[in-house]
Amino acid sequence: MTARSGSNVSIGGDVVGVVDFGIVSSGVDAMNATVAVSGTVTGTTGVRADLGAKVMVAGGVIGSKSGIDAGDGTSVTVTGGVIGETCVFTHGNNTTVTVSDGLTGESCVFAQGNNTNVTVTGDAIGSILAYRGSNVMVTGDVFGSSFGISASCDAKVTVTGDVFGGQHGVLCSGNSIVNVSGSVTGSGTGLVSVHVSDNSTITVGGDIIGDKGVQINYQSLQDSKGVRVTIDGQIKVKEPKSYIMINSSTPLSFSQSDNQPTSSKAGYLEYTDGKSYVWVKESLTGTDIIPKLSSTLKVSAQNGHLHVSGLTVGDLWTVFNPYGMVVRQNRATAEEVVLDLPLKGVYIIFYAGQSVKLGNF
Repeated sequence: MTARSGSNVSIGGDVVGVVDFGIVSSGVDAMNATVAVSGTVTGTTGVRADLGAKVMVAGGVIGSKSGIDAGDGTSVTVTGGVIGETCVFTHGNNTTVTVSDGLTGESCVFAQGNNTNVTVTGDAIGSILAYRGSNVMVTGDVFGSSFGISASCDAKVTVTGDVFGGQHGVLCSGNSIVNVSGSVTGSGTGLVSVHVSDNSTITVGGDIIGDKGVQINYQSLQDSKGVRVTIDGQIKVKEPKSYIMINSSTPLSFSQSDNQPTSSKAGYLEYTDGKSYVWVKESLTGTDIIPKLSSTLKVSAQNGHLHVSGLTVGDLWTVFNPYGMVVRQNRATAEEVVLDLPLKGVYIIFYAGQSVKLGNF
């Protein structure tokens, strides 16, 4: 369906794009069009909007490639969630995208543009990438097969839940800001959970979990003003000296006990090279409560069924295929769950910083 310049279109059912797009309101001949759909929109790209268009979809958007493709000055509002390889793609300034009921895709958000705002209610099952002045807000958890969040070039990302990345949890650079209310986990072997550089700021309300904790890089020794990281939980790593690392002309590695005698932030232990600062909540630190990652997760496959035990009710667990795609994800309702795995092959099960690779043959 194509909306022309200044048109006002209302559709009382579903929209299916047989060849390419579900809804198109793009180009100079479609400026300031308005489209409202009460059903679901489906297409190779579900919704493509540009140049002041306003699109409202009540039933959700499904794109085999892109869910929403939004350009300059557009407003797209979706209730019912978005599914796509890239769920939300913005490529202009002054763009607003609002989605209820979450996102599911390899890349949930790819946002760019000054005064561009992407707001998601529900979990983002896929990575969040924000740069060039964009602002992304997720009320829920973020679960990316590679990284959870990547913010650069004056971007801001706020997540009210937990963040998980199959490699890194959070990447932040270029004067950007990342705020996470929950915990951040990076499950890549030998990789850091949080990587930050270039005058950026990260605040984490929960724990940082991974093989390595926080790494700070200076891209330019002359120009960098340092970074600021504040953690209200614990840093849980496998090796003590990978607690906090600062890569500069003289690389530094801090264990939990290598904090400064005094701190510039009240109630926090301080780790610094004099330019960058990491603050960890004082009341939650101590070598006796910084454990190595445990191995309580138990997984087995029997007759096409996956058995996962060692769960805590309410915690998030995820099953990946070997290509990093999410096969199943849910919050535990019991200590053990049993899933059907009709397809033979290799699966990776992730839970609370632990991962197990399993073959179903």
